Amino acid sequence: MLIKLFIKNYILIDEVTLHFEPNLNIITGETGAGKSILLGALGLILGNRAEASTIYNPENKCIIEGIFDLENKDVTSFFLVNELDYQRFTIIRRELSPTGVSRSFVNDTPVTLSVLKMLSEQLVDVHSQHETTLLFSPSYQLKLVDAFANQLNEVKEYSILFDEFQNLKKEIETLQNFQQLALKDRDYIQFQYQELEDAKLIDEDEQTKAEQVLQLLINSDSIQQKLNVILQSLNEPNTTIDLLATIENTLKGLAMLLPSFDNYRERANTAYIEMKEMANDLQHELNNTQTDDQELAKTQERINELYRLQKKHKTNDLASLIAIRNEFEKTLELTENYTEQIKAKINIVEKLENKLIENAKTLTKKRTIVIPKIEHFLHEKLKELLMGTAQCKIEMQTTALNSCGCDSLQILFAANKGQPLSELRKVASGGELARLMLLIKSMVAQQLDMPTLVFDEIDTGISGEVALRVGKAMEQLALKKQIITITHLPQIAARNGRHFFVFKSHENSKTQTFIKQLNEEERINEIAKMVSGDVLSEKSTLAAKELLSL
Repeated sequence: MLIKLFIKNYILIDEVTLHFEPNLNIITGETGAGKSILLGALGLILGNRAEASTIYNPENKCIIEGIFDLENKDVTSFFLVNELDYQRFTIIRRELSPTGVSRSFVNDTPVTLSVLKMLSEQLVDVHSQHETTLLFSPSYQLKLVDAFANQLNEVKEYSILFDEFQNLKKEIETLQNFQQLALKDRDYIQFQYQELEDAKLIDEDEQTKAEQVLQLLINSDSIQQKLNVILQSLNEPNTTIDLLATIENTLKGLAMLLPSFDNYRERANTAYIEMKEMANDLQHELNNTQTDDQELAKTQERINELYRLQKKHKTNDLASLIAIRNEFEKTLELTENYTEQIKAKINIVEKLENKLIENAKTLTKKRTIVIPKIEHFLHEKLKELLMGTAQCKIEMQTTALNSCGCDSLQILFAANKGQPLSELRKVASGGELARLMLLIKSMVAQQLDMPTLVFDEIDTGISGEVALRVGKAMEQLALKKQIITITHLPQIAARNGRHFFVFKSHENSKTQTFIKQLNEEERINEIAKMVSGDVLSEKSTLAAKELLSL
């Protein structure tokens, strides 16, 4: 439960410290005095978003700090999972700098806003005026039933699984669309690929080599003629080779006389050997150089084919052509893979769907069990709030799988005998909704072991004896749960509890909100004013005392 709330530099509050009691805490004040500011400050330590504009004095930071007694609330596992120091009196602090930077702490350990929100959701449930209209929503009604069935965690796990199921279905649809587009162009791509594949493009240098061979075949006659001339010059008597042999022998004789000539002899010998080898190589070239019209035509045809393919695919080299062929191949493989991917994902989706169906049945079963209990609880408690003739029925129907299972739910209501049951939005008045919401909140809070309930003007639309009954119900609930309630009704303000008064001051040309705990005399005066207005009278004071005595 919340035992202390410290607020500093927030909107119109300079600094205030509130000490709450474990049972009923009542907050009153004139409209516009700043009661909503108190709830806003509390919302910050519960994980709500903050803005720099909420700072009272822009030169200082805003601090909201709450001390919670966790003696009767088992949250040790949460502290362990989030690596926080568990303390019975846990301090939750929120700081907001003038620059808009927000920081959150649990027992002086920095935490993210999401961690703060997860913790606070287990400690405090805030009912705002807006939430009463949520009672019209079938999804909210279903959430209430699940809360009473104590299966909110199961619904959350189911919802995560359902999201995965939906995402997989979208992935399959996307793959199928890609597959359709790929299949639409498959024949064209297959033809292009097959043409390049049949061309047997392997060596990136093939075209260069083929062009060299072509030049050789085209000029074979001229090459043979020139080679014959060279060989004749090399091989006939008294030609270059014979001359080199004569020079070597002569230098050999000189070297015998003068050793320095041996170097020249070796050079002449080297030249002789080189010329001899060249003559042999050229003879080999001559033997291999033949006029082959068939080979010429084949080579020319191959080169023409390579040029045609390059022109068709708008490229200038064989390497690019090979890359284009490989890309076509990958595209075709991807088209084939679509079928396998889709098949694999469909298999997963079918398994997920079966699991969802089983889990949804479990959720439905628990809802079916608790609905009669909820109806009985509401029927009995509505009598206590002067709605003994009211009827309340929860109607559940089977639907297609959705994020909450396979059920749709609607709370049907009739305020008087003889009236047909209908949707809440069509038949329930503001006062009836307020009483119904109070009962539902108390019912769910007990089921979820929620330590603290905050009611923001849940008494809207009621008065007189009904207000007395609502106040009594709230007081009885406060015996089990800590209640913090903001009210405009003296019948509720007079219930047994700690009373806080919110008021504004306009001194020093600056508006400021103050909150004080009322003593017995101040409380009598405040309730008397709620009865008759600002002017105190003997009758209003007596009325206030009478309400307090109840």
